[in-house]
Amino acid sequence: MRIQINQIFKLAVLTLALAVGFTSGVRAATLNWTGATSSDWQDANNWSPAQVPTAADTAIIAVGTVNNTASAVFSKLVLTNSATVSGPLVVSSGAKLEMGGGVIDQWVRVESGGLLESVGTSYGKELYGSVTNAGTIRQTGWGLRLRNQNVVVNQVGGLWDIQDDSPVYWYFGTEVFYNEGTLRKSGGTGLSQFNPRLVNSGLVEILSGSLSPNGGGFEMSSGLLRFGVSGPGSFGVLQANSAVTLAGGIDAVLLSGYIPSIGANFQVMTFPSRSGTFANAGQAFNVGSGRVLVGTVAATSLNLASGPAGDSVQTITFEMPLPDRREGDAPFVIIATASSGLPPVFSSLTPLVITIRGNQVTIVGPGTATIRASQPGNAEYLPATPVDRSFTVGPRIAQPFGLLREVYTQIPGVAVSNLTSAQAFPDFPASIGQLADNFETLPGVGDNYGQRLRGYIIPPATGSYTFWIASDDASELYLSTDDQVANKRLIASQP
Repeated sequence: MRIQINQIFKLAVLTLALAVGFTSGVRAATLNWTGATSSDWQDANNWSPAQVPTAADTAIIAVGTVNNTASAVFSKLVLTNSATVSGPLVVSSGAKLEMGGGVIDQWVRVESGGLLESVGTSYGKELYGSVTNAGTIRQTGWGLRLRNQNVVVNQVGGLWDIQDDSPVYWYFGTEVFYNEGTLRKSGGTGLSQFNPRLVNSGLVEILSGSLSPNGGGFEMSSGLLRFGVSGPGSFGVLQANSAVTLAGGIDAVLLSGYIPSIGANFQVMTFPSRSGTFANAGQAFNVGSGRVLVGTVAATSLNLASGPAGDSVQTITFEMPLPDRREGDAPFVIIATASSGLPPVFSSLTPLVITIRGNQVTIVGPGTATIRASQPGNAEYLPATPVDRSFTVGPRIAQPFGLLREVYTQIPGVAVSNLTSAQAFPDFPASIGQLADNFETLPGVGDNYGQRLRGYIIPPATGSYTFWIASDDASELYLSTDDQVANKRLIASQP
């Protein structure tokens, strides 16, 4: 048996080794341009090692001119300052063109999923032909230069992202940038020059620093202009040095957790003159965190002013009336609500008359008592306007006999439970009075009401007593074994 097990183990190892060998695929290579025999991209002898780049390879051109056709493929193409690609270039989905310098002297097309990245501070990075971008173009450092009166079309779904203060230069002064996708300045706190004429029908988004169309001008044919706002003096700005044409809409986004104060102003766009205006100028647009911004277009500027969002304003309502009380009355509970659903905060403006803990009021002494309900707000709601309610606390009544009568109105039903389950019971009677002569109230005084009578019984002598109750509708009679309410017991009821 031991021999058979070893043979099986060796067979399993052999099978695994074969599987690894067959699934390794074509290995990616890094190829350096030498131009040893010609300038032809498709000549393997011009590359080291000697092979034509495939879609899995990295091709590096540091110096020289390479004649190319649109059929050239690569996983990554790196150009430096002394490199020139002569011919059209396609950056396919999943591929990357990295320009640390160099020239492409015909058209460039970045397909969806492709990436053109301009890096480093070296002079150069020139695009002589038209540029069509359906993928992503990112630039830092020296930026990019458009030449030969070429046209850029940043297509729907395409992103051109300026990640610092790098510029987009022109050469002849007639180059045009048509933005149908997203042109974004996402980084840098300074100014990025944008020489070509900028015609927008997509989204121009300035999240940080300033974007300056300072050559061919700025034209909104439609689309959206969005600004990032991250602080009182930190927000995106479009700074035009020539006349602008305005259309489409404006928008903004709050960044870095910043919530502008009510009335804060941001001058997000300047220009010497304009024609047209934005479709939503003068209208509030919600930016979250309980804020809206309103854009005002003046003769030479666009300003955004902060205001409260419509749903950020909250009001406070006391749910129950506050009847007058007397010194010595038991503590009671107050109820108020905020329209936001946030809990109100109660405070006493007359601490010598009442004190408040949470929502429980304790009477301290006689006088006018004032309760204030407030709500400080949060990230979504503004502070509510405080609401005050007052009532009178009368002096303690020194009374050798009598019962306290508390009347509760708007009590439907005929059962005692209809009274005891009402929101007003027991702390918010509609009226309070005294019964001095009899343990009895007058009949026929109204409908849909309930009442509570309470007091102390001092028997004149030790003995047996009969207690009874009669009412219309239901009633209950309780008697305590001592002077403590907690020891009360039901002794009679009707019916």
